[in-house]
Amino acid sequence: MVTLLHISDLHRSPVAPTPNSFLLSCLLLDIQRHQNDDPVIPKCDGIVVTGDLVEGVSLEDREPEKTMKEQYLEAKDFLVSLCDRLLDGNRARIFIAPGNHDVNWPMSYRAMSRLTSKPQRDIRRALSDRDTPIRWSWGEYRPYVIKDPHTYGRRLELYKEFFDDFYRGLGHTFSLDPSKQTVNFVLPESQIVLTSFCSLYGNDCFNRRGRISQDAIAVNDLELRSKGMAPTLKIAIWHHSPATSSYQEDCLDSFDTLPLLMDRGYVIGLHGHQHHSSVTTFSDAINPGQYMPLVGCGSLCAGPYDIPPGYRRHYNVIEIDENTFNLRVHAREWFNNQIWIAAKLPEWNWESWIDLKLPLLEFATQEAAKTAESSRLMANVGNAERAVKSKDFRRAIALLKSESSEIPLVRKLLLLSYREEGEWQEIIGLIGDPTNEDEVVSLFDAYVQLKRLNEINELLKRASARGLSPLFIAELRKRLEVERSIGDNP
Repeated sequence: MVTLLHISDLHRSPVAPTPNSFLLSCLLLDIQRHQNDDPVIPKCDGIVVTGDLVEGVSLEDREPEKTMKEQYLEAKDFLVSLCDRLLDGNRARIFIAPGNHDVNWPMSYRAMSRLTSKPQRDIRRALSDRDTPIRWSWGEYRPYVIKDPHTYGRRLELYKEFFDDFYRGLGHTFSLDPSKQTVNFVLPESQIVLTSFCSLYGNDCFNRRGRISQDAIAVNDLELRSKGMAPTLKIAIWHHSPATSSYQEDCLDSFDTLPLLMDRGYVIGLHGHQHHSSVTTFSDAINPGQYMPLVGCGSLCAGPYDIPPGYRRHYNVIEIDENTFNLRVHAREWFNNQIWIAAKLPEWNWESWIDLKLPLLEFATQEAAKTAESSRLMANVGNAERAVKSKDFRRAIALLKSESSEIPLVRKLLLLSYREEGEWQEIIGLIGDPTNEDEVVSLFDAYVQLKRLNEINELLKRASARGLSPLFIAELRKRLEVERSIGDNP
């Protein structure tokens, strides 16, 4: 069982309406009350932060770098304090992904210039291209083009400075290369991997869409493989909420990303951005029963006008039971701008928690067990074959006796080893009702060695009923007569 505190959309700033000290005090008080809730909420093993650490800056800000650096100091102060109090200061247990407010908009704007040379029809066509450098400003109602890719790539430079400083000494860094904007966190003392994906591929002051680079997903998968990592549980975290209908500009295109994550073994997705807690699912198009739960976290500290109507500020606590393949999500809400309480969500039947299954984890666990069993069996059979070749029949029997005799090679090696060791009763028990001529001969010999000749007639009747060759059965009847005559004339 693992429990994660899931927070998102902190929007930290020195001028935020709720300062760090007040927010932290209220949050810690609520976490203390978790033990008194019904159902009880366990103590968290780690903290997930799904983006929008800072409020960000507008294009009108005259000192955007200075403003954002001050905001990141506020974010760091809050997260360090939270980590110190809940995780004994162990920053290896806090897992962070960037959000759209963490992008330096003026930096992306500096990389662009107004586009005047293309006809309007070409601009419209270019805007629909997947990796277009063309942007559209609705404020000015005119197109822009990214002229300086290097400067454009630096729009997340301040986030990188914050991230690298926060995890200094732990080996985690954030790359400005879009194909490497993933970070694999391993929950200490476990084989659980939480991968932070950047959903800001192409996101800037004019492009609000959420997107994860497909190349980044593939590169990260290859990295995990090269390190020989075989986690028992893989969790994906990012910022943008998945689109719930046809492509929504301010959301993550589900069909562009989620099938790739599911195919690479991720069983749960955690995100923020939408400023209210939710649980949805994304199904495999081929097998709808194999779905990924997507847990959305509300905003921890967005302003009142940024919260969707009918909701308050939210945070989540997530329980994951790897043994029963169950997921439980608790939602907490900000009441009267003073206190955190159990949320009552209409979509959860007015409960503050909801349970789901983890079919992808169950399937992966079963497949892993099959693979492990297959590897063990192959090793046993291989060792048994080597033992037979070296005439160590006792070792071969010891290796194979507990394996299924329905496996043809196991059955063949056991029969050979039992014959060589004179284990005639074991041969009778192994064969039971013979299905081919070799097994009939083995049973025949066993009955002869045990002087149970009267049972051979029944054996030959069963062989005849199975359609075995009459000539073969006739030859065995002759052998039986020989054995009887030997018995009569000792």
